[in-house]
Amino acid sequence: MLNNINLSCDPDTFEPGMFSTPELHFLLEHMKEPPVAAFHGFDPHGKHRGVFRARAGVALQRFYELTELQNHRGMLWVGFDAIEDSIVRYLAWQDRSQEIERRGGPSAPSMYVWDDTGQPYKYAIGADSGEMVRTEILDTGERKPFGVKLTMTSQDLLRRDLSDVAPWIKRADNATIRADKLEVVTKGQMGRVICSVCGKTEEFAAGDRGKLASARARMARHLKTAKQEVNRHRILYTKEYK
Repeated sequence: MLNNINLSCDPDTFEPGMFSTPELHFLLEHMKEPPVAAFHGFDPHGKHRGVFRARAGVALQRFYELTELQNHRGMLWVGFDAIEDSIVRYLAWQDRSQEIERRGGPSAPSMYVWDDTGQPYKYAIGADSGEMVRTEILDTGERKPFGVKLTMTSQDLLRRDLSDVAPWIKRADNATIRADKLEVVTKGQMGRVICSVCGKTEEFAAGDRGKLASARARMARHLKTAKQEVNRHRILYTKEYK
């Protein structure tokens, strides 16, 4: 979690490592809203604890300005899908990094490079600096940046439009996280609401909408308080209840 608002970063690049985990969840929930709407009812000591308004507000204001410029002046910008993809991948990498540390590995694996013997070297060439996490390490060993260039050139637009016929140039997303959803299954007189992340279920009487609503409310509490794969649970909560 970063608290330094003065980290060096290209002002036209969105870097999720600039934000705390609560701020990233706040941006996921409110990024498409004007800042005045996003911060309506803002509660820094309650539900929005950990969200630094001055930092999250700068990002929201930039997204809003770029959206307005695109709508009224036709200026190209990368759009919300790319921002969401960056945040989701970063949160997933946070979870993976915590698991690596839990198993005895380094606390910030992207700041290391491993040689052929498996020996890690901190801040080696190709690794992230100590300033912030900027890349994730894919299963192949390649590094994929989280940073998103906000404005687009005509060449960038062409590359995006080619993505369906030339998928190797398309930015990969986290398919597992995007596929997460709540399943509602009924059998006989009973039904179940199932969390696709961990398999937790909440039962309800089939055919009773009030009982279903209560089961969904209990599931919402689970998604907000889960201790394992925290970010996937929180993202699913945002998708299902916001």
